[in-house]
Amino acid sequence: MTLQSKERQGELLALAGSLFWGMFPILVPFSYAFLGPLASLAFSTAFAVLLFALSVTVRKRWHEIMVWHAIRDAAMCGLFLGFLFYAIFYTGLQYTTPGNASLIGLTEVFFTYMFFNVWRKDTLSTRQLVGAVCMVGGAAIALSPNIARFNPGDFLILCSMAIAPIGNFFALRARQHISGEMIFFIRGIIAVPCIFMLAWVLGERFTFQNVQASFWYLVVIGVVLLGFQKLLWIEAIHRISVTKAISLNSFAPLITLLLAWAILSQAPTPTQLGSVIPLIFGTYLLTRSSTPLT
Repeated sequence: MTLQSKERQGELLALAGSLFWGMFPILVPFSYAFLGPLASLAFSTAFAVLLFALSVTVRKRWHEIMVWHAIRDAAMCGLFLGFLFYAIFYTGLQYTTPGNASLIGLTEVFFTYMFFNVWRKDTLSTRQLVGAVCMVGGAAIALSPNIARFNPGDFLILCSMAIAPIGNFFALRARQHISGEMIFFIRGIIAVPCIFMLAWVLGERFTFQNVQASFWYLVVIGVVLLGFQKLLWIEAIHRISVTKAISLNSFAPLITLLLAWAILSQAPTPTQLGSVIPLIFGTYLLTRSSTPLT
């Protein structure tokens, strides 16, 4: 496979993942009707673990669990992404709208750039940098009417985005030695008991009837959004830089806004719609040839 075709594959995987990620802020609150956010996250993650265990078994990759240095990285990924990132993100969704959550998620571009390009020295062309800036600018336009009343949910979503690059760093390092399925299996094994413990400490209680009432939401969120979508993501960052993959994921807010309008009757505001322009332009710049302008 040529370098160019590998990069194109990574771009397509990242864009496909963004379609699923756009559904995430819409579907998650439906499971809150019967379960607390952390309990919902724990059960959804458990369903994702079952999917990854099945995939590891079918593809005969259980021997990878003996690659200790990669398993350590996968465990760290589980701590930062599987546990901290999603625990904060799920809690934040209680206090903000799906559209705002998805748009604030674009700040992950900035945090990822700071982590991988400033500290880790990941290569980013001038064109890609302009594209990333356009996407962050789009998020700023969308959120500008709410700056004076920045709510706790927005702040929690922002905090989760700052944590994400650390987890992605460990996931990327582990992926050099083991499969994406094994990474996410280990990640889930670490995350599930931690989330259940945190839910218990914070007073979240549930019954069998609660879980049964939310069952299909938990299955879809776990298998599709925390499962299949994450496989797309890990394969994308295995082929292109994390910064570029995060930026391409910026199509997700458009999907979220459209679904929030169709399902929740939350019409997008003019400023949110205006933010789509720099998002599309930024994506165009990022998906062009990676040859630097300078």
